Amino acid sequence: METAVKLPAGQPAIEHSGLLPLVLKKLNPHQRMHILDVGPAVPQTVDFLSSFKCRLHIADLLHGKSAAQPPELEPKALAARFAESLSMIDAPLDICLLWELPNHLSLDEMRIFNKALSRYLKADTLAHGFCSFKLTHMEMRHWYGIIETDAVVRLEDVALKPAAHAHSQQQLVDAMSAFELERGALRSGGRVEVLLRTAEAGAPKP
Repeated sequence: METAVKLPAGQPAIEHSGLLPLVLKKLNPHQRMHILDVGPAVPQTVDFLSSFKCRLHIADLLHGKSAAQPPELEPKALAARFAESLSMIDAPLDICLLWELPNHLSLDEMRIFNKALSRYLKADTLAHGFCSFKLTHMEMRHWYGIIETDAVVRLEDVALKPAAHAHSQQQLVDAMSAFELERGALRSGGRVEVLLRTAEAGAPKP
């Protein structure tokens, strides 16, 4: 397990999730699971997972030295940054917690992330995140922590640049081609909660 870090001060909000339970039902106290969190080590998530036999891999892709942005990187440099950030993963992933990452990446950047991530997937990997398909719903700069199987705490990070990209559902599916969209659910503020499942063998489509 990772050690939790102190996050920037902000007003937390609790929200319930209809899709997260479908992801977390994979957790088994008797079977070692591997989970990727693309954000920092939020204390609530660390505490929640401590009762399970799992390895939590923290990538922190938008914060600190691992951050893909800002500034924007050239494709080769960004691919290297993603590869470095994911290099601590030492077994195929069972769960990917993407949170708001898709809206912080352009479609090209998401394709690069998709390619870097695909090597760590297996046939039944699940991914969960929050997306926005409209530019009017782009106030997305939050970290999330799991407090219950069906509930998360959402904490705004004022030091993080607001998400700058809105993608249609089809664009999201095409860019994250290692996955297929299993389900989606409309959330407050125009966000869409998504559940993704490995597509076929988990390799990006041509």
